[in-house]
Parts: sequence; C-alpha cells; structure tokens
Amino acid sequence: MKCGVLMTVAVAVAVFAVTVVALWPGNLRAGRHAKPLPAKIAQPVLEVNGCRATLRRLADTLKPGDKPELELEVTNPTDRPISLEFAVSMMSAAPTPPMSRMIRLPMPVWKHDSLITLEPGQARRVKLTAGKAVTAGHSVSFALRCGKRQVNLPPLTVSGGANVGPAGLGARLAPRSARPAR
Repeated sequence: MKCGVLMTVAVAVAVFAVTVVALWPGNLRAGRHAKPLPAKIAQPVLEVNGCRATLRRLADTLKPGDKPELELEVTNPTDRPISLEFAVSMMSAAPTPPMSRMIRLPMPVWKHDSLITLEPGQARRVKLTAGKAVTAGHSVSFALRCGKRQVNLPPLTVSGGANVGPAGLGARLAPRSARPAR
C-alpha cells in the first residue's frame, strides 16, 4: 500500500517538473532594469475596395455638454481613383439603475454621411464635430460604416454623471411604519 502511494507521488512530482520545464516562460524576475510594456490601444481600421479608413476621437475624455470631435482619415493605396460613401454615427446609452434587470441599449443620436473621392496614393483627413452634445453619465460610442462593413470605437463614459444609486432613483419609499394601512 505504501509503495503505491509513494509511486503515485513520485509520478506526480515528475509530471509537475516536466510541465514546469516545458512551459516555463523564462526569467520571471522583474529586477531594477525591467522595462514596462507600452500600452497599445488598437485603432479600428475599415478596409473597403483596397482603401483604409480610420476613425478616432480627438479627446480622450468628455464632459457634459461637450460636442465630441472626431477625425476620419481615408487612404487610397491603390492605383485607381475611388469614391466611397462613409457614415459616422454616435450612439448614447443612459446608465442602468442598479435595481433594474434590463440594460439600457445604445440609441443613435447623431449621424453624418460623407462622400470621399481619392486619387491613387492620396490620403484625406476630415474633421467632424458631432451635432449633439453629450449627457452626463451616459456611455457614448461611435461607428464608422461603409456599405455593409462597420467598425466601432470603444465606448466612453461621460464624466459628471448623476448618482444612479438608490438615492438617484427618484422618491424613496416611506418607512413601513409611515405607510397607510390597507
């Protein structure tokens, strides 16, 4: 009996050692000279008919009442002129109250259509300002569409939101003792 237990433990230790050696990533010590990894946020790119289009926000934060500014950059690396129709839209979602089971879905609040014609090898940048101001506490996202293809920017929450906790849900219920009897 003891021999079987010892054999099981020995096999488990051997398997552990082989696994650690095979999957060990290298030196795990950070040390004084360790360089932090740079933060890289992927920029969504829309590719249509050989052209590349990117949409980016010009501000990383939004305050209530701001009208977001965007930049649409389109590049034509092909050897032929091309015309593309782009649609940029802004969606906004109100904060979900903590007592609710339903999330608030983003609703479209602004849209801009533009036709861009580019010669071979040409690039163009178009600055856009949303026609609608953002609301405090709302989550705002942007989408770039060309035909059936679409890319979305990550959502951004507008600062200065109202308290959505129990105090922000409107009138509180009166204590049980103060309620009228039925």
